[in-house]
Parts: sequence; C-alpha cells; structure tokens
Amino acid sequence: MNNSQNSFGQRTFASSSEFSLHPEENNLANLSRRGKNFYRRMNSLSAFGRLICVAVLPSLLAYSSSALAAEAVPEPPRITTSLTTNGLPKLSFPYPAAQEYAVFGSSDPAGPFLPMQGRLVGPTFTVTNGGPLGFFRVGVTPVSSNSIFTANVLNRLTYGPTPDDIAHIAAIGPEAFIEEQLAADAIAEDLNSQSPITNLPPVVPIPTNWIRVSDSGTASNTNLFLYLSAAGNVYVDDIRLVLGTNADAGDNLLANGDFEDPTLTNAWRVGALFSRSVVTNSPTPGGLAASGTNCLLLISTGAGSGGGTSLQQVFSPTNFPSGQRFTLSYSYLPISNVGSNTLTARLSGSSTIQTVSLPSVGPAPPAAPFAVSPLYAKLTNGTVPVNIESTPASVNVLNDLRAYHIRRAVQSKRQLYEILVQFFENHFTTEYLKIAEWFDNNTGNAITNGAVRDNLALDLEWREHDLFRRALLNPNCTFHDLLKISIESPAMIIYLDTILSTRNAANENYAREILELHTFGADNGYVQQDIVDLAKIWTGWRVGKKSLENENNPHAPNVANATNDFGRWVLHFATNSHNYTATKRLFTNAVIDARFGAEFGAGQPYTFIITNNAYPGTNGMKEGYLAAEHLASLPFTAEFISVKLCRTFVHENFEFGVYDYTAPALSPEAQLIKECMTTWNTPAADGRKGNIRSVVRTIFNSALFRGHAAAQQKIKTPLEFAVSTVRALRVQDTDTNSYISVTADTDGYGIVTPLSRMGGMNLFSKPEPDGYSEFGRIWMSTANLDERWRFAHHFLMATAYSLKTVDGTRNNTSDPVKLIRLKLPSASWNDPGAIVDFFISLLYLGEGPANLGLDREAAINYLNTADDGTTPSPFNIDTHDGRVRGMVALLVCLPRFQEQ
Repeated sequence: MNNSQNSFGQRTFASSSEFSLHPEENNLANLSRRGKNFYRRMNSLSAFGRLICVAVLPSLLAYSSSALAAEAVPEPPRITTSLTTNGLPKLSFPYPAAQEYAVFGSSDPAGPFLPMQGRLVGPTFTVTNGGPLGFFRVGVTPVSSNSIFTANVLNRLTYGPTPDDIAHIAAIGPEAFIEEQLAADAIAEDLNSQSPITNLPPVVPIPTNWIRVSDSGTASNTNLFLYLSAAGNVYVDDIRLVLGTNADAGDNLLANGDFEDPTLTNAWRVGALFSRSVVTNSPTPGGLAASGTNCLLLISTGAGSGGGTSLQQVFSPTNFPSGQRFTLSYSYLPISNVGSNTLTARLSGSSTIQTVSLPSVGPAPPAAPFAVSPLYAKLTNGTVPVNIESTPASVNVLNDLRAYHIRRAVQSKRQLYEILVQFFENHFTTEYLKIAEWFDNNTGNAITNGAVRDNLALDLEWREHDLFRRALLNPNCTFHDLLKISIESPAMIIYLDTILSTRNAANENYAREILELHTFGADNGYVQQDIVDLAKIWTGWRVGKKSLENENNPHAPNVANATNDFGRWVLHFATNSHNYTATKRLFTNAVIDARFGAEFGAGQPYTFIITNNAYPGTNGMKEGYLAAEHLASLPFTAEFISVKLCRTFVHENFEFGVYDYTAPALSPEAQLIKECMTTWNTPAADGRKGNIRSVVRTIFNSALFRGHAAAQQKIKTPLEFAVSTVRALRVQDTDTNSYISVTADTDGYGIVTPLSRMGGMNLFSKPEPDGYSEFGRIWMSTANLDERWRFAHHFLMATAYSLKTVDGTRNNTSDPVKLIRLKLPSASWNDPGAIVDFFISLLYLGEGPANLGLDREAAINYLNTADDGTTPSPFNIDTHDGRVRGMVALLVCLPRFQEQ
C-alpha cells in the first residue's frame, strides 16, 4: 500500500492503494452496499499479493460503537476485491465524502499505472475490457473541507435542513449560520402567537333570484335523492314531485318539500355526508324563499350519489303503474362553490333527473400549513384551574404537548434552540404517566375523574417544559438556571418520589438521580453516603394545591379543600416534613480529582455541610437551593454536561470520569471537553459561570465538530429521523391566488405513534429517568428500521391514498412533485437524472457524488420503470407523481439518511 500523495493529470488524489488479483482468489464475500456508510469507517483490512481478507457485514444491521470512532482525517481508501459471476475483477474502496474516484492499473507493481477501462459506479469498479489481471491503484478527490463543515452545521444545528436552509447557508456561510442559530432570541419568530394561515376562497355575493328547473321521466321505485358532486353547499327550496308531465301541476308527492318544517329529519333521511345541512331563512334580500319563509341549505362534505350518500325521501307508497310519468321541479340559488360542483335531484333509476352546474370561485385552495399557536393556546388556556370533581371544558392530553413540540421542531427558524430544548427536556426527563397515577393514588385527595387527572398531569409537564423554553431563549441562561427549574418542578418532585420523603424516612431516589443523571454522572465524585445525606435536604419538598394568588409562594398554605376549592397544583414546602435536626455532610474529606488539574481545582476540598437547624422554619427550603448551586459549580458537573453536549453535537465516543486533563498529549475528545470546562468556568456577560450558549459555541468552534470527526458519525434518533424527513422536503409557497402552502407538513399528532414504533421514543413519558439515548445502537434494530421505512412510505403517500389513514398519518403530507416545480427549472422537470440529483443534494449532505453512484442509478431506474417493476417507461412529471413519491421514499430509507 502506498499512502503518498499522487497526482494524475489535473486530478489531485488524497491517497492510493494497490492490490494484486488472482483468478483463484474468488472467495471474498462482498460487503453489502446498504452497509457501506457504516463499514467504511471501520478499520478495514487491506489485501496485498495473494492475501485475501474475508469480511461479512449483514447489511445495515451490523453496527457497533467502534464504527463511529472519530477520524479527524480519514484513512486512505483500502481496496477489497471479488470476482463477478463471469470472472471479472470487482474492486470496492469506500471513502467518506468522496467527490470523485479514479482507478489505474498495471501489470507490474512498479508501474506505470494507467487509467483503467471499466465500470465505475460509486465506490466500486468492475474491469470490463477482459485484459490481463494485475495491480490496481485507486485515487480519491475528497469533498472540500468547507462542504464537510457546512454539512455538519446543517445536520447538528438543525433537525435536518430544509431546502431553504441549504440555500441560506450557501449564501451566508457556515460561520454566520452558527452565529444566527446561537442568537436564537434575535431570530424574528413567534410561533406561539402567530395566527394560523387560512386559505379561504374569495367571498362571492349570493344571487338574489331563485332559479326554477324541472324534468319529466319515470322512476324504478319511490325514492328521491338530492346531492352534490363534491364538498360544497347550495340553497334549495320548493321541491315538488307531481304526476304527469306538467311541472308543479297537481299534488306534491313529497313531504316538507318547501322546508317550512324546520325539523329536516321529519321527512328526509339525511346521509352522513349531508349531516351539516340545515333548514334556514333565505339569504336573499328581505329573506324571501322560493316558497314560504324557509329553505334548505344543503351542505356536503363529499361527493354524493344515492342511498346513504344523499338527502333522501321515500315518497307516496302508492303502486304507480309501469311507465308512470313524473315531473320533478325545484328552485335553487346558484351560489359559487370551490372547484367544480353540481347539484342533482333525481328519482330512483335516474330516468327523472335534474342536474345543474354551480358557479365556481376557482380551484380548491391548498391545505394551509399547520400552525403552532392553536396548540400553544390549548396548552396554556386549557390548564386553567378547575373543580377537580368535574371534567374541565377543555381537557389536554399528552399528545397535545407532543404535537406542539414536534410542530415547533419542524417549523421553527430557531433550530438550535429547539434542539437544546429537547436536550435539556430529555436530560431532566419526567414521566407523564407516573404523575397522572399520583393524582389517582394521592392519599386523601385521590382524583377519580380520569379526564381531570390527564389534564392535571399534562399541566405539570407543560409548565415545566415551558420554563425550560423560556430559560433557554435567554442568552444568559446557565446550567444552574435549568437545574433550579428542575428541582422546583412539581413534575420532578412527583416523578422521583421526593413527594414521599419524610423527615424520618428520606427517600433517596431523587438524591441519587440528581447526582448520577443530572450533575456529576454515575460514580463520578460521590459515594452512597452522599446520597443518604443529600436526600435529607429534599425532605419537605411537596406538591400542593394553592389559590391563584399564592401559586408562586411555596410557603403559602394549600387550599382548605383540594377536592372542591379552585386552585393550581404547584411547589409547596412542608416545614413539618423537613429534617432540620440532622447535619447533612456531602463529599466529606473529598477533594477534586487530580486528573482535573489546577485549572479546575484539583486537590481542593468540595465538602458541602449544612449543620443542625442552620435554616429553621420556612428557611429550610434554602438547603435545596444551596445544594443545587454547589453541584452546578463543580468540575464533575461541567465535565458531565459537556460530555453529553459533545455526544449530541459531535459523536458519541466521549466519556466522563476518565480523562486526565493534565496529560501532555490529550486525545481530541479530552481536549474538547477540557475546552468546554474552561468555557464553563469563564464568567459570561452577566458575570455568571456555566453559560450554555458559550459552551455550545466552544463545541462548534472545535476541529472535531468542523471536520470528518463529526461527519456522518451519529445515527438519528426516531424524533430526528421523522422531523428531518419532513423538513428535507418542506418549502413554503404563495401561489397566484395568494394561497399559502408547504410541500411537506405534519400536524405533530401523526408522528407520535411512529416515534413509539421506531424504538419506543414516547416523548414526555419515559419510565426510566435517564432520558433517551444518543447512542445509535439503541435505535438500530431490524424492527426499528422497518418502522422507519414504514413511516417514510406513509409520509410520501398521496393524501388521498386509502392506506394513509394508518397510524393517523393522513396529516403527514408531502408533495415532492410540487417541490420539483418550485426549485428546479422547467427544463429539468422530465429529466430523471436532474430530479434524482436534486433530492440526493437535499437528503445526503456532505456525502459527495462519488459514493452515490449505485443509489443514483437505482433511483433513476425507478423513475423510468413502470409499476410492474420491469417494463421500461420514460418518466413524465405530469403523470408519474407516484413514481416521484416512491423514489424519494427509497432514498429516505437508505442507510445514508439514517445518519447525520
């Protein structure tokens, strides 16, 4: 193998590899192409001379943490070999983010090496000229470092970029994009209050004159049907059915044909499509109906026909002779409808039928984007104090909060902010179900109404979540600010059993988790006795129902009757439950580990002591605040939070509790954690330490973040996968009618079930207190991958497709053809290669075209093949919407899109 730099003509190659292939060496098992993006980072073995390395990787499912080891500069490409079925040499040489490959061959290992004739597709080359077997050399032109950096920024600072994000970062550069996202408060946006977009057709005045129509014919039985051909409405009056051929001459065979009886169902059978129809006054000036004072406003939600899909009346049961002639007449006001619509009145058998076309105001408006503000209003206003023995008028459920969180993740321009909200929500995780169960089992105040329990549990989860959001929007937000929100959260007090703690029996659950999961990290700077004493500090922290004027005063009394008195469940400090008598000694005789070095206080004691009765009465609550402040100030916490942030934004192979920051040559990972801790200890603009934005900026400024060490090193969580799928295809459009629509959208609810199926990512309700993992191996099982593919295919289905209703996904919408028309010049609309390249550029950021040849070929073939999967059929954008949808779903399901 030759690792030197090589130049072939005008092309510069990063490195090269050599291999001598012999005909008998045909037992190499090919690595699956679907696993290429995983195995290419493994330490692949080179083959030289007659030595063949046999490697088997079972598709995407072969995954290990070592596959994601960081590479600041990737190793040169290594050649693995096989023979095709007809005995021709086939070379594979995966290399991350390759712009171009070139293959050279020679019969002599000393050269000269000349360009080889063959089939080069992606990181594979098949010799096709039938020449002698010999030695091969591969060169690669890497993607530019700026492209890698840009891809890392878009993949980590957003939930996956939209097409507009890609254009925006191309215009301003990745550095400016980072600064924009770090200053979330400066990004003009208020999704919580923005009025929903409503695409309403123009208002057309209702005509003043009724139009009378009639038709004569026979009937197969005694049924009259009245319906519209599409969703819409029309005014109808004075429906008359008479014997003979003279309109309106003779007795009316219909009951309430003039609709003077306002109870429509007394004479008419109302099909489900027409259930909104009403008897009303005429809309004409003076309120004059065609007959009498009332008329029918016929309202349809879909296309009717007869039977149960119409307004139906069975008229006189008299046995009319065969061939009896009838005349049917009615009056209507031709009000304008959206799109094409017709009004039909007919007798059974359709021999007597009168159909009129209604005027149109134009095509149906596109569906407006789902808004965040209605959910925000529901979560905020739906949690008003209620009498807990009655069901509240507006019951919030957990899926409302989930949908709110998902809609913001999809729509917000403050993408980094949304990611940090999720990070700390997950870090300080609580469980909705356990909170609801506590309201059911609360001794003396059990709430038996399930709807009320749901509302109250959601209220606690929502208020905690909203406080995290508010804090993180502040540029001066510190970790201590977030920890304080968590310790005061009624949701946390219930979830980790502080509410069960008494002065004589302190529950250790929260004390253990605040050390292990929230601050220090497991077994990092504390022992069991520290948990025992820390638990005593939290005794007396409770949840109680208080009147509204006292809801922010933990020392105010609770309402007298929690069952009947109005109020809100909030933080309460019960002095009679707090342990004042014990001296709490934390970290006794402990000093900061030597591995931290002098910069972080190595050798200094970090003992924390609260003496007997130091804070009597209501002041006892101060112990918890002092403890939280102390924990937030220590290097153990700075290290642990920095490690978790680096796992989120760089790669998962960062550790806490092991790095020796005094070593002369630190690993890149240890060096970055040290830099984060230094930033943590540096006072920010407000003079406080632990500033979240400053620590995150340090990560973004690091070489690890900006290069291959971060590129494609992480597996998307189910939330990241689902949201990135929607965002990748989402642009907003305003058409010539001023209608606003998006090319991809979700109401949020339609993603809740898929998240659960993709690995049990049930937002706001994880039973275990450790939050959802950043480690890819947690999410990469066969079943979880199947569910990702299910989601992708459902998302790409047309909205009208019958299977779209599965899992409530009808409101996960996409229109990739519209996206093509908006973003590509019309000359490319029927060019499969241009279309595939466009979607690859959206979905596979930073990959480079050289590794995507096989994927590109498959996608182009899909567009050019009939639905039977074999017959060639040239692509046409006007008739092959389904092919585009299927092709994009294919690309979304490939391994590369699972990575970030």
